[in-house]
Amino acid sequence: MIKNILVVCEGKKTEPKFINNLIREYLPSDNIEVYSFCTTIYRLYDLYTKYNCNFDELDLLEVLKEARKNNLTDNEKKILDNIYTDIFLIFDYDPQAPNFKILALEKMLEHFSDSTEYGKLYINYPMFEAYRHISKQSVLNNQLDECFFKLTFTKDQLIVNSKKNNYKTILNNDAFLSAYNQPKEVLDLIISNHLYKFIKLLNIKQNFLHDKYISFLNMQNRLFIKNDFAYVLNTAIFFIPEIYPKLCNLNLKI
Repeated sequence: MIKNILVVCEGKKTEPKFINNLIREYLPSDNIEVYSFCTTIYRLYDLYTKYNCNFDELDLLEVLKEARKNNLTDNEKKILDNIYTDIFLIFDYDPQAPNFKILALEKMLEHFSDSTEYGKLYINYPMFEAYRHISKQSVLNNQLDECFFKLTFTKDQLIVNSKKNNYKTILNNDAFLSAYNQPKEVLDLIISNHLYKFIKLLNIKQNFLHDKYISFLNMQNRLFIKNDFAYVLNTAIFFIPEIYPKLCNLNLKI
């Protein structure tokens, strides 16, 4: 069955480039549009709460159109006017954001639980770029990165002026360069590393039930509040094996 998919993402450059790479390698026959929201999940939460109603009374596409009704491009308007079989939302944990709210994350993840209904939300810890925080050597050897399983981040590492220990600086030093134009074998490895870490930290078998994403968020929140750190993980890339499990050649063994 051909799907008509919308991906709503936070960024305007990194996410669309990587998502388009996934589309080329896994989903060339599906119709997929990418819409950049260009701000945080906390801003989207504020937009929802201003309507003073239950979230399930709102339509995501209408909320997005209303938020930028005066400056939508013709192409963006066309995207938001379309009808989709599945909607995926991709946003960052962003604990350094001035409007960071754990309650907002919990409510949004609880609401956006089904891609065929209101949409399905994936949160990246701490940011989307975490997808490539895998060692160069593991990519060259096509194997899981054992160090990635223990990899964490702190709030201080996300402060832009902290040059020495800035997360993006650490990422650029430690990780392979890019996945924008990578072959399917490398993309399979990226997904495998993040999925392996997800299921091992939760001590579960591989599944994509939404309550597992909620459990992972709760675990991350507890760690961050108590210890000021949380685990590096990109969950956005799970939408590929979640809707098309037979298209991925995953390695979940070290």
